[in-house]
Amino acid sequence: MYNDNYLCRHTELVQNLLERIQNPIFKNRKNKDGKTALDLAQENEHQEIVALLYESEDSN
Repeated sequence: MYNDNYLCRHTELVQNLLERIQNPIFKNRKNKDGKTALDLAQENEHQEIVALLYESEDSN
């Protein structure tokens, strides 16, 4: 479905955003369906992004 370059760019983007977001309220924000970024990453099997999101939760 996605090529490796596409996923790599998205992983880098998420990593950069997480480095800049210090307030945990933004990391836990839910969309209109009640899902967080972590929920969406898990549903779409984006394992590297799931790992980044878990890592960022542990750092707060």
